[in-house]
Amino acid sequence: MRGELAGEKLVTKFGVKSTPFLLFFNPDGTELDWIAGYSGIPENFHKQVLAILAGTETVASLESLHAREPDNPEPVIKLAGKYQARQDRDKALALSKEAMSLAAKGNRTMRLENGEVVSCAEMAEYQYARTYMVTYGIIEHRYLRDFIAKFPSSYLVKDAFRDLFGLLFTGDEGIEVYSKMIERFPNDPELANRLARYFGYSGIAGEKGKILDLSLGLSENALRVAPAVSVPETAKNLANLQILKGLPEKAEETYGSGFLAGQVKSWANNLMAYAEFWLQKKRNQKDAEAAIDLALRVRPEDRSLLRQAASDYLTLLGKPEKALAIFGPEFLKTIQDSPKDLYSYFSLWIRQKKIEAGALTALERLLALKPESVYYRGSAAYALWDADQKDKARSVFGPEFVKGRPENMNSLYEYGTFWLRRDIDMEEVVPSLVKSLRTIPKGYYEHMQTAEVLRKAGKAEAALAIFGPEYLEKNQDNPDALAEYGNFWLKQKSNLESADQALEKAAGLPSLTSRNRMRLARVFLDNAKPGRAEDIYGPAYLKTLGSEIEPLLFYSQFWKYTNRNLFSALEAARKACALAPTKIEAWKALAEICVVTAEPKEGLAAVEKALGLVKDSQERQKLETLKKQIQAALDKKEG
Repeated sequence: MRGELAGEKLVTKFGVKSTPFLLFFNPDGTELDWIAGYSGIPENFHKQVLAILAGTETVASLESLHAREPDNPEPVIKLAGKYQARQDRDKALALSKEAMSLAAKGNRTMRLENGEVVSCAEMAEYQYARTYMVTYGIIEHRYLRDFIAKFPSSYLVKDAFRDLFGLLFTGDEGIEVYSKMIERFPNDPELANRLARYFGYSGIAGEKGKILDLSLGLSENALRVAPAVSVPETAKNLANLQILKGLPEKAEETYGSGFLAGQVKSWANNLMAYAEFWLQKKRNQKDAEAAIDLALRVRPEDRSLLRQAASDYLTLLGKPEKALAIFGPEFLKTIQDSPKDLYSYFSLWIRQKKIEAGALTALERLLALKPESVYYRGSAAYALWDADQKDKARSVFGPEFVKGRPENMNSLYEYGTFWLRRDIDMEEVVPSLVKSLRTIPKGYYEHMQTAEVLRKAGKAEAALAIFGPEYLEKNQDNPDALAEYGNFWLKQKSNLESADQALEKAAGLPSLTSRNRMRLARVFLDNAKPGRAEDIYGPAYLKTLGSEIEPLLFYSQFWKYTNRNLFSALEAARKACALAPTKIEAWKALAEICVVTAEPKEGLAAVEKALGLVKDSQERQKLETLKKQIQAALDKKEG
């Protein structure tokens, strides 16, 4: 189990980067295959497990096929996908590159799981590009955008646009990305919904410009087309054809009880979504309440739905009596053996004085069922603390709980971090936390944040124990950890020799990316070491940058904002414009750096170039303001 010493040792031994993670072994102990994550219905997951046990396209069988057919790119592409799912970016990229090289030698195709046939060349390049979006590390979207430009009619383009929703694009960049998507898929309801959700709920709702118009138009088109496609009718027709073909079992699978259950669940969920939408907008409340009532009639035994409806009755409609009727004491009697539902009940009612006793009863039963669960105890402690029941929180997740679990590192860590931030039981909390983090280290951010809280609490020695020289010794190859370690201690004006060692170690790593260098330069500048900043990220480094636009723009903007090394920044912006003459960001960067380097004529020409390319009205206003600023500087210089 994660958090326990034995579990963490297995995680480290097998390089597991995310959980849940299923690892399958051959009888001789070698790895056969793995499944990273869990999604979909249990039956499909079970099929995955059975396929692996049958040896169907496992890592081992794909490696064997590749050995027998070294010129066939397909097994290499599939292996790349396996390592991509395992979050092994380097291995996935290397295999994708190998597959791209093999695919270039011929015109091989491969069949996807859904039956579609694509060229191996397309699939290899798509896997390579996608790896930069879905694996741990710096997210790089340009590879997917390059793939879309190179293979505009590929079946995989829609998947590439789906992957791009992992980032939020705004301004002209957003217009460029989403315009191309809509041009390729003008009526697609899935992409329309994704874009609408992004626009409405992801922080760009205030950007009332072209992207709103694009999203609105796509959603309107999709809604016009959607009524022509009925999922139930399509399923019914397919089932009929399967029966005519003599495949009644397939017809049952297509249009049987599972289909019906899915439709009923979907209908109930849609009713709840309708209700919550209008209740949150404070409109159509009567219809919204009726929708909740109808959803409950459709799926009266759905406990998650009951909890959702009770919360809506309580918080959005102000009708606690209706909430109690469906999710009150009588409901509590039916869930005595369900930890999930008991916690759900407790967390809803703990702040309601009239039913507080029932909430605590649910918690007592939950802890009787799951006495060792750090998850439930920690979650309950948070809820109790927020409900101003601090003594009860301490009894649920306090010193007595961890005293009997001295080797459960997850318990020690969660207990320690919870109470450390509340400055309670420090004499017991601090040793627990230090023991946990020294036994099973976590990410540098967790160590740094905990060390900061410890120092503020006057526990300097404990901070050093979890984020000092011992920690540094174990993180010699992580540039981010080294940079943050050095910056932390220099800011604290403590542990200075070790901090300097960390920064110098980071600066000497051969694997530094452009972003790593920029972060290190920022740390050096913040700590009065401008010479080292230029050593790591100055003119000499600029000469090594090739034709990649973003590193050039980052370089230019970094030195402009720090008001140092300005002519090198100007050189980087000029190079970016030469390499990408249609990129607005490049011309804007050049115009901005020209302002601070007293080159108004060149700046004016650059901003005119940007204005000639811009489409977004808000971005145009910003550029017009910049133009006025440059024009004033030019007038002053010539006047």
